Amino acid sequence: MLSSLKYTIRIFCFSFIFFFFQVNCKRSSESNEERGSTLSIQSNYGTYNADRAVKVTFTNLEQAQYFDWAGIYLDHVTNYSHSSDWIYTCGDQDCYKISKSGSLTFGRPLPVGSYKAVLFCCDEFLELTSSTSFSQISSVYSIESDKDMYEKKENVKVIFNNPEYENEEWSEGVWVDWIGIYKEYETNYTRSLDYMYTCGTKDCTKMTESGKVTFDRPLPVGMYKAVLFCCDGFAEDYSILDTSSIFVQSTSVYSIESDKDSYNEKEYVKISFENPEYQNEYLTEGQWVDWIGIYKHDETNYTRVLDYMYTCGTKDCTRLSKSGEVTFNKILPVGMYKAVLFCCDGLAEDYNILDTSSVFKQTSSVYSIESVKDRYKSNKENIKISFENPFPASGDWIVIQNEDYYSTYEVDWSYTCGSQRCENTVISGVVVFAPFAVGSYKALLYSGNGFEGEYNILAETNFIVV
Repeated sequence: MLSSLKYTIRIFCFSFIFFFFQVNCKRSSESNEERGSTLSIQSNYGTYNADRAVKVTFTNLEQAQYFDWAGIYLDHVTNYSHSSDWIYTCGDQDCYKISKSGSLTFGRPLPVGSYKAVLFCCDEFLELTSSTSFSQISSVYSIESDKDMYEKKENVKVIFNNPEYENEEWSEGVWVDWIGIYKEYETNYTRSLDYMYTCGTKDCTKMTESGKVTFDRPLPVGMYKAVLFCCDGFAEDYSILDTSSIFVQSTSVYSIESDKDSYNEKEYVKISFENPEYQNEYLTEGQWVDWIGIYKHDETNYTRVLDYMYTCGTKDCTRLSKSGEVTFNKILPVGMYKAVLFCCDGLAEDYNILDTSSVFKQTSSVYSIESVKDRYKSNKENIKISFENPFPASGDWIVIQNEDYYSTYEVDWSYTCGSQRCENTVISGVVVFAPFAVGSYKALLYSGNGFEGEYNILAETNFIVV
């Protein structure tokens, strides 16, 4: 009897739980559907100028909760931890009242840009709905250089204004705004060429509403912009308060040049350089060595270096050098080239460039590649390619391309040591390829296991299969 009673109670409990679960699931489903028709948030205006506060109107009729909130974001932002401002739906950042609808006024002026308002649930990043885009067309923040153009002995001076410095969203009146100097087109704001806090140094902590900051590191020749960032924030666009007009560095203290305009196959390229700021470089702190890269004259991808040397004269020295001459002991293939001086062992990117030389020529070269014959019998006769490479590297290789197709159509390849598996370096020799079909071909000698591309070609030749 007792056992039967326990069984009856257990069945009843399970039935009740199942019924309760079904009802609540149905209510939850209905609530979600209803929320879709009763949720909204929109800016009161399509555009705002510097003296108009941003206002938004929201509706959250069915499921409003404590700590629902609205955030303002740059229009493209999807990481909602990066708000430009926020407020609870009850009207400020400290209230606790549930609000189903109303109008919210944001107290922090926005920088110029395109924005959206997003309505969130219950003190979480649970997005309920978002507004259409609206624009801030003028702002209280400003930053400008004191001149449009600077000569090599002039310091760049930047004038800024931030009347809201004590009310910044992330600073709470504690963190200091900062200014970065960038190439004019830069959008990766981690790539600053120099920076300074608005209080005037790299380590000061005094909050400053407005003033002038002097940058004492000379810039390379080029076009630049200054960017004002909020409250020691990350170097990202959501921290930007304002960006200056473009200014120009017309001459510079940095220089690099080849010792000759042209070289033959018996001459080494010599590059002279000067960097009087070598001990004050932003990234080095007087520790890292500048370096020089040799490139094709029209190269813009600076990872494609043909040869390099630290300014102290070798590939592994660590002595800092203000000026001098570096000798490259590898003869270049015939072609036109430039030398590029990079800052402080930095990445091979244009934002690290201090100066670029004039173009120089290699008129004759020690590298060669030839077909043993001009013509071969199709599908019957092995193709034999001879080569000379006095400066071999592991992974030097020969590529056969069919000229009847686009230039990168690869028919066959081999390392200069004679197969696709060997790795030893070879100065000269003959590499044998299996017979080809009818067509016009060319053989290219490539340097050092690099990607197939013009910047790696040492020499080339044509031959025909009939």
